Amino acid sequence: MSAAFIIHNGSPQDAIARITLVLEQHGRRTRAVATAAALAADPHFAAARRALVVVMAPDATREAEETLLAFLEGAGRGAVTVYVADSIAAPAYKRLVRAGGEWLTKEGVQRELPDVMRRADAVVEESADGAVVVAFLPSKGGVGNTTLVAECGVAAARRAKKSGGRIAAVDLNVQSGALADLLDMEARLDFSEIMTRPERLDARLAEIFVSSHASGLDVYASASRGIPFDEVNGRALFALIDQLSHLYTTVLVDLPALRFSWTDTLLAGADAVVVTGTSEVPALKRLAEQAALLDRLDVDPARVAFAVNRCEAKMIGGMARKAEIARALPGREVYLIRRDTDLAAEAADLGRPVVDFAPNKPLGRDIRALAERVAAVTPRQAAAAGARAAA
Repeated sequence: MSAAFIIHNGSPQDAIARITLVLEQHGRRTRAVATAAALAADPHFAAARRALVVVMAPDATREAEETLLAFLEGAGRGAVTVYVADSIAAPAYKRLVRAGGEWLTKEGVQRELPDVMRRADAVVEESADGAVVVAFLPSKGGVGNTTLVAECGVAAARRAKKSGGRIAAVDLNVQSGALADLLDMEARLDFSEIMTRPERLDARLAEIFVSSHASGLDVYASASRGIPFDEVNGRALFALIDQLSHLYTTVLVDLPALRFSWTDTLLAGADAVVVTGTSEVPALKRLAEQAALLDRLDVDPARVAFAVNRCEAKMIGGMARKAEIARALPGREVYLIRRDTDLAAEAADLGRPVVDFAPNKPLGRDIRALAERVAAVTPRQAAAAGARAAA
């Protein structure tokens, strides 16, 4: 755990500086924000794994306590949270402990905070990092994003059978999802069950919602497609992905083309992003726009791949428009996937991915290259640790 955040709530600068010094002396990169709402919206916090959050309360009011608890039960789920106040009401303290937080007094915080960090690090070392999360981001609708999720998911599941891993794919197109249809499966995920009370989601409920493919891929796709877009609850979606991260080694997320309030947070927190599109000039512009968006979110370009779908193959080999694609995405990792209308139609009719029944056809080889890239994704935390060791 290397990231730490301070919610200072208007505390004096000298108090903030003292806590910052303790955190940085113990190897934490520290950011300070004014409120819990500001931290919840911070992409650096969304991208941090097992972050440490220090909440400073200048006045131990009921309102301050409730704000902290609401943060813990929402955007702060999974963080190690320390509440710094002279006192805390008994009911609030019980909720704090149940949520995994700790209370330290202002007088004792500098002395006791290092112990909190050591305990938190011990928990991280003893537990698995959780699933690798790969987000598939369409540059616009109709580019085959869901098809590529299905293809990469089945390929990863076949491969994982040899290593004992488990692969899941989540279709977040709650109104028009096609992931289950592409694989000839029944969609079973009922978002209405978790939208209002995401805390109800546990391993047992996840088992009820899953559809299992013969390849070993587990699919979570919405059975009720009439959910209004304004009811798509980011908190519920993150609760679902968080629960699945404890059950699987890799989770592929099929994002909708529409951008929601929670989209940027998910992208910033993913271990890798695959941006999908096609090769026409307007489509290449959209791909470049998505590249710029990920740069603004501080997503490491090394953890982003671009899949340009339905490329025309040349008669003498190679792909058409390769130079235009390179100019639109300079220095980016790009996978070109050829157009094969007949083979794609056959796959749709059979309800089987191309990598499943025609892996050695040219289209199958193109998809396999992308699938192998997805399978090679490592957790950001492990990659960072490796880089530090190499240095």
